[in-house]
Amino acid sequence: MDQRHDGSNLSLIFTTIARNNCARRLIDSALRFYPRLQILVADQNPPTQEMTSFYHDRAVQVDWVPFDHGVSAGRALLARKVRTPYLIYGDDDFVFTSRTRFAPVVRYLDARPDVALVTGGMVDQTTDKEGRVHRSRRRYETYMYRDAGNRGLIAVPIDHVRPKVDILGDEIFYECDLGLNWAVARASLFEDERFLWDSQFKTNGEHENFFLQLKEFGGGRVMYYPLMECDHLPETHTDYDLLRQRDSGWAAFGRKWNVDWFLHVGKAFFQYKNYTGTIIKYAPISQGAAEGLPPRRDDYLRIWGNGMSAASQSDRVVLREAGERARQTWEKAEKRIEGLRARLQKTDEENERMARVIADLRDKLKCARNGHASAPPAAPVPDAHLARVNSILSGRNAELSARVAQQKSEVERQQAVIAELREKLKKASAGAARVPAGH
Repeated sequence: MDQRHDGSNLSLIFTTIARNNCARRLIDSALRFYPRLQILVADQNPPTQEMTSFYHDRAVQVDWVPFDHGVSAGRALLARKVRTPYLIYGDDDFVFTSRTRFAPVVRYLDARPDVALVTGGMVDQTTDKEGRVHRSRRRYETYMYRDAGNRGLIAVPIDHVRPKVDILGDEIFYECDLGLNWAVARASLFEDERFLWDSQFKTNGEHENFFLQLKEFGGGRVMYYPLMECDHLPETHTDYDLLRQRDSGWAAFGRKWNVDWFLHVGKAFFQYKNYTGTIIKYAPISQGAAEGLPPRRDDYLRIWGNGMSAASQSDRVVLREAGERARQTWEKAEKRIEGLRARLQKTDEENERMARVIADLRDKLKCARNGHASAPPAAPVPDAHLARVNSILSGRNAELSARVAQQKSEVERQQAVIAELREKLKKASAGAARVPAGH
């Protein structure tokens, strides 16, 4: 649990359908780390004694809404009932962990009244057929641009440009227009109906619509705080998939915002041309207009898993870290050269040994052919056999000589790399000294 926060001024809202075990898991994980957290649920399943008792025992406020009521309508219903200053929203297959840090976000929202909400980080957790658990960090933070003239919407990941940074104390926040469906928002934001979730979106389209409303109608800034993480443990089955995979939400999104297409740079391209049916064209990056775009261009654009990025650091820190990376590369190169030198020495020793063996064999063969008195008695050796042995030995000698030459070439190349790195480190150190203090 965050040592400075017990959840007393926060409310968690979420909807659930056809996944009671996910809802139970989320609630128990939330109360484990934030025992005073208020929890509101819009349950789209038929009420059961088991779930009614579960909610009651944990003081969860539940609204039993009709089946397939929709995630947007459920969130909007709950947001109107929140009585704490801030609310957390997410999905029922999320799980709170020790990395789920709300205190820095609450302090930030207290200090930045122009910020509407702060999205967090997420770690997808899946298990393969062999029972191995795989974890990967999910990112979705983008800037959104609506092209009214061409009836389109473009989303550009914030890592494609130098992220806009806001630092409060030691905590780093990044500006965006669109983030994950995992955020802390001001409860007062939803007093304005324009910023509530639109009930026409049951699945698909509600995510982009919610954040686009904030931008288009001026609801306030959206920030990303990577260290407010939850785990995402997706669970699916046939009935749930049939509900989740409907395309009608995308069609509604196209109609509402008057767009024919949506390009998510580096990810996918959606086309909403046919509004009358559910045939929505979707092309992943391997096929669509975003093909070939890199996820990021350079190190300084990257937001790392610990919440840091070069955009959040001073020029002096950037230069110092560049110098440190050069030094580490230099040390690795030197170690590799030492290994190559050891291998080269062994190759030289092997070459010398083989040369001695070859010379010894040639002497013995010469003695055998000439009947030298000092040679041990031996059967006559045919000329063809001698020629074949001599050819094999010559080939082995040539092979060893080629390996020696290759090892020497590799050592020379690595020495050139070290010389270059030393020069870069020298320049980086000199540059760091010239950066004015406070930059």
